[in-house]
Amino acid sequence: MPTDDATTSQRLRLLIASNVTPVVVACLLLAALGGFVTYQSFTGPGTTTEERTVATWTAEDELRHGAVVQRDTRAFDAGAVLRNRSVYFSSVTPVLNGSYVFRHDGDAEPATVQTDLRLVVRAVEVGESESVLWRVSERVASERTASLEPGDELAVPFEFNVTAQSELAERVRRELGSSRGEVQIRLVADTTVSVTVAGETFDGDRTATLAVTPRGDSYGVTTTTAGQRREPVTERITVPVEPDPVARYGGLLALVVGLVGAGLVGALDRTGRLDVDPETRTAMAFDRERDSFDEWISTGRVPPVSDDRVVTVDSLTGLVDVAIDSERRVIEDAESGTFVVLDGATRYEFRPSDGAGDALASVGGREPEPPRSNGDRSTDDPPTEAGERPPSSEE
Repeated sequence: MPTDDATTSQRLRLLIASNVTPVVVACLLLAALGGFVTYQSFTGPGTTTEERTVATWTAEDELRHGAVVQRDTRAFDAGAVLRNRSVYFSSVTPVLNGSYVFRHDGDAEPATVQTDLRLVVRAVEVGESESVLWRVSERVASERTASLEPGDELAVPFEFNVTAQSELAERVRRELGSSRGEVQIRLVADTTVSVTVAGETFDGDRTATLAVTPRGDSYGVTTTTAGQRREPVTERITVPVEPDPVARYGGLLALVVGLVGAGLVGALDRTGRLDVDPETRTAMAFDRERDSFDEWISTGRVPPVSDDRVVTVDSLTGLVDVAIDSERRVIEDAESGTFVVLDGATRYEFRPSDGAGDALASVGGREPEPPRSNGDRSTDDPPTEAGERPPSSEE
């Protein structure tokens, strides 16, 4: 009697026998893919080109500012230095001083740096867009060096009287006969840099601004710089490519499996090793049909035929239709394998064909039902006038 393993083997053989050509084609495609991957892994380029950073250069700037207290007060002593404050008092610290500082670092040669400081007094109308009404500008300092070493800094000092610049703005207003706009005082630092890093030359400009806003008895100070700039220097180098062992040996395995699989399936088909006998095919087909109706079928014991009317149905599908229409379940008799629907006094039966039933029992791992004896009732025996089956020949 076949076991579950034999059942799996039969199903697999039937599946392959029904799809020999697609299976062989799939194996050959697998072999072709494996061969291509293997070929590429052995014949691919041995080197590749990559970019590598060989040097870096950084540049940054800042504006430092402060003011010296001109006279003694309860809050500050004369001569005290206030540094990098956001607000200074016009009466005690009218003069703002400080320096613009540029520095660079990295794998660079000495840099050439030129810095010019301009003091700008202007009136601006602020709206959706800033509109400059008038401007007065003067150069207050300038420095240049052609040998600024990496890590060193160039400092350009400045000093101006904020009160005097505010008075200058008022004189310009009187000359123009208009006090429109907001007075702004700006110290602008314009810097140009040229440096060579690993044989590559970098040229750049940057601008920093120190903004002074007069507020009557005080003035506010804010600074804006270009921040830090970092420039990498790269070069293209050739490096060896390590072969991928997964692609190499995986492709080789796919090639072997594909060729062996195609040859094996072809040989089994030619020698008939994939053939499945018709009874088993029928049983498997019925088994699939039975599984498709599993939600309508229950397994149990069906009482023997009595005076019920027996209707024989030609297929399991038809019997399930009867069960659906009559809102009953299909009962599969565990002993005989007969499928029954009981609807009142009527008994609907479907009995798989003898060959399918025996083969199905064999595939499912159970003994086929023994043939009826002459004393067993059969649904093929016509009922007598009293509604009973005629007695057997032995009675």
